[in-house]
Amino acid sequence: MFIANSRFYVRAKDRRIFEEEWDAKTGFLFSQPGLIMFDLLRGPKAENRALYVCHSVWKDKQSYLIWTSSVSYSKIHNNEQIKKFMLSEEPIIEAFEQVPFFDKAS
Repeated sequence: MFIANSRFYVRAKDRRIFEEEWDAKTGFLFSQPGLIMFDLLRGPKAENRALYVCHSVWKDKQSYLIWTSSVSYSKIHNNEQIKKFMLSEEPIIEAFEQVPFFDKAS
């Protein structure tokens, strides 16, 4: 399993519009092979900004990498409408691979 998170800040006054834009774009994502789950998470809100995290769970790293080189990925991530609400241009991307655990009883 592979997990990818993108953290970014949005101007507080633009939260609702930002969420509507993401809602309109996620159809491109849900058709991707290997995607297990996707959530747009709203975090703490400060006086002038709100934290958002795009959280996706993939079957494996390869599925995620195929997604990031797809036309659908470009349609979502090169959207100027979404970027204009963000306080910083580039999100902070965090990637995690599942650590396999072995049955200690064997």
